Amino acid sequence: MTETEKRRRAIVVANEKGGVGKSMLALAITDKLTIAGRSPVVIQIDRQKRLSAALGRDVITIASDPKAARTDPGKELARFSPVLDAITRSDAAAPIVIDIGRWRGWPFFRMGGSG
Repeated sequence: MTETEKRRRAIVVANEKGGVGKSMLALAITDKLTIAGRSPVVIQIDRQKRLSAALGRDVITIASDPKAARTDPGKELARFSPVLDAITRSDAAAPIVIDIGRWRGWPFFRMGGSG
């Protein structure tokens, strides 16, 4: 296995607009990876939980609160600790699929200095 093949892959499905098919795309990617025997780590950052409903199983779900991010960034960032835990516990070769609902991740890009 080459060094590139050993690297973990993350696929992030995000868009600022709602209703554009982000969860459906994440579902299709997850299904394709599962069929290929890759068992992805699936994360959704969305209060609607459409991806877990479509998959018919629990996935790591973060119900982000952009207003809380502005008032207490540390508390909001703590909501994301299950993501890091799941990634570090999973198989190193497992791809990661992240479905970010409308506006859910954008406060963190701004806090990090991007966007």
